[in-house]
Amino acid sequence: MRVRLLVSRFGAASVQARALVPLAEPLGVVLASAPLDVPRPWLAHKTSHRGFYDDARMALARTTGCDEVLFCNRQGHLTEGSFTTLFVARDGVLHTPPLADGVLPGILRAELLADGRAVEARLTAADLEAGEIWLGNSLRGLMRGRLLKPAVSG
Repeated sequence: MRVRLLVSRFGAASVQARALVPLAEPLGVVLASAPLDVPRPWLAHKTSHRGFYDDARMALARTTGCDEVLFCNRQGHLTEGSFTTLFVARDGVLHTPPLADGVLPGILRAELLADGRAVEARLTAADLEAGEIWLGNSLRGLMRGRLLKPAVSG
């Protein structure tokens, strides 16, 4: 089950529960062509203000058949997916973008960093072809990814 606790800025709370729909691996991944240009407060917290992520994923899913979209910041560094944290495996170690590049400090990410299975590293599109792509979050764990195209519009 997927359980979600929502708290409004006024303190009202609600709980939602839904069945977790399994995803087939590897997840097909594409790169968004436009850099992620979101006010920094939205990048540092889990929030329901997600239109910039969800809209890009839905649009690109229609044109490419992808399951997930990866974003870059204005400096060209990979940041994260629309619902996952990005990891690239090289030499037996998972590399994930640093928080300073504009990523959510997720629970799975923190756990993998704390136990030494992951390290922070600046990543670019070239890294996706040089290593194994892994995507994850605390709800689904780590999932294999497969780059569908080097870059697409969206």
